[in-house]
Amino acid sequence: MSQTYSIACKDCKKALWIAQGSYSVKERGHVYTTQAHSKALFAFFIAHEKHHLIFGVNVEEPIIDYDEIEIDSKYSGDEQ
Repeated sequence: MSQTYSIACKDCKKALWIAQGSYSVKERGHVYTTQAHSKALFAFFIAHEKHHLIFGVNVEEPIIDYDEIEIDSKYSGDEQ
């Protein structure tokens, strides 16, 4: 089992799942680097400019109660 991490906006109560990691301190996590995730992250930063952003484990308060932004076809491009 692994932890999942999001960047979230406390003002809008929205979160974007951007990474996954292990509960083990010795193992490294994985940040999603697909084109769709990169586009979604950039769009998130633009949409939430000057808002109070936080980064954390998805099961922690307050992120667990936030609306999750889906990485869908609107962020897909010429990704293969």
